[in-house]
Amino acid sequence: MAGKSLVTIKKNAEFRAVWGGDRAITKSGSDGLLAVHIMENGLNTSRVGITVSRKVGKAVVRNKVRRRIREILRSFLFGTDNPCCNRPPCFDIVVIARAGSHEANFAELDRSLRKLLNQLIRRHLNKRQEKGS
Repeated sequence: MAGKSLVTIKKNAEFRAVWGGDRAITKSGSDGLLAVHIMENGLNTSRVGITVSRKVGKAVVRNKVRRRIREILRSFLFGTDNPCCNRPPCFDIVVIARAGSHEANFAELDRSLRKLLNQLIRRHLNKRQEKGS
C-alpha cells in the first residue's frame, strides 16, 4: 500500500456538490458510525473527502479517526477487492464520521465503510445499467 496516495477533495464547493447535490446523481448511505456520499466525477481517478466534526472529540481523537478512515479508503481504492479500483466510473467520495466513531476500533470502521461503499457503488452501477437498457 505504500506509495499510493489519495486524491482529496479540499474545496467547500466540491464537498457541497457531493453531499448536497442532485439526488439523481448522488447516492448516500449511513449507519451508526459513518455517513457516506458518492457521486460519479467523470475523472480518471476517485477523489475522497473526510469530515470529522468536533462532536467526535478533541483534535487528537478527530485526527485518529481521520487517519483510520483515510487508510481504509486507500486500501479500498487501491486494493484488488473493490468494485471500482480507480477505473471508470470513478467517484467523489465524502465520508462523514458520526459522534460514536471514535469508540469503534479499526476493524469496525473498516467493516462499516466497506459495506457502505459497496452498497452505494452497486446501487449506482445498477441505476446506470437500468438507464442504459
